Parts: sequence; C-alpha cells; structure tokens
Amino acid sequence: MKQKISVTLDYEVLQKLRDAAEREDSSVSRTINRMIKNRFQTLERRELERKRLS
Repeated sequence: MKQKISVTLDYEVLQKLRDAAEREDSSVSRTINRMIKNRFQTLERRELERKRLS
C-alpha cells in the first residue's frame, strides 16, 4: 500500500532526483522510492555480513 507524505528537499537534491528520473524515464516519486529501497537493502546486507563475521 502506498501513502502520501510531504518532504522538503534542498534544491540541489531535487534537481538531481529530477535528472535521475528523466534519465530512467520514470517519475520523481518512483525514483525516490527505488533509491530508498536500494539503500535499505544495502544496510540490511551490511548488517547480515556484520553479524556473520562476529
């Protein structure tokens, strides 16, 4: 389920997001969602690796 929120971004960040979305022929919202999901996946992998090594 998707939910709407309001977020205030720095101008430079929004421009980079718009550029990335345009390159991917996607919406800014989808681009933000994909980037956040990717970041969480990276953090989860690091946490699993850290636990495996300890």
